[in-house]
Amino acid sequence: SNGRAKLIDFGAARNYNSGRHMTQILKKGFAPWEQYQSNGNFGPWTDIYALGATIYVCMTGRMLPEATARALNDSVLRPSEWGAAVPQYVEDAIMQALSIKPESRFQSVDAFALALRMRQDPVIPGPVRPDPNKPTTQQIGPQNRVTPGEWRLRGIRGQYAGMQFPFSSNIIIGRDPKRCTLVYPPNAPGVSAVHLSLLFGTGPSFPGIRCESTSQVIYINGTMFSGRGRIGKLQSGDRITFGDNQIFTVERVK
Repeated sequence: SNGRAKLIDFGAARNYNSGRHMTQILKKGFAPWEQYQSNGNFGPWTDIYALGATIYVCMTGRMLPEATARALNDSVLRPSEWGAAVPQYVEDAIMQALSIKPESRFQSVDAFALALRMRQDPVIPGPVRPDPNKPTTQQIGPQNRVTPGEWRLRGIRGQYAGMQFPFSSNIIIGRDPKRCTLVYPPNAPGVSAVHLSLLFGTGPSFPGIRCESTSQVIYINGTMFSGRGRIGKLQSGDRITFGDNQIFTVERVK
């Protein structure tokens, strides 16, 4: 009320002498696996675990086991199994944040926040509305079916970092929620209303990518890919970059 800020919570404060080995201080039930390691892989995913644990305890009233115990035998129940009234998409996001392996968690807070409000943002890939002015997947190559479910799109950096999407139908990326299946905010820098399409279908030309923008550039493995209507072939491991460092990779799931 008087405009002054106060710094609180010094429960982990200690004197530090240069050269002395400092043991780690952590909060049981809220600390992820890597915090128990002397050379753990720390990053945003470390705090995301703690945040997920905080939400879990608030929703269920029950503490989580220590991450070391979970690594040996993970028996954590979902919040709904404790009687919590929670939408499945929120529950899925919380459980992903609580993954034991750091690489299985969300890699950024933005990605975690997006997953928690997924119902407001249509991010699940669905069928593409046909456009008579664009070539269909059947027009690109001879019949040679790719089994649905073998491919996925995974976010590396940007708004969808840490999220995975089944690539069993076309995926349209852009800012227009009526036309796109992966939607960016209206003010997303460098992203067009309809920016690019990932094409799933049959034949040796699949999966593929089609540039939908006349003004914005796409990079595939660091090489510029531009020109509205241009179609290219994708391979497992290819990285797609556009906008303000939005990066995805296409993977074939074996």
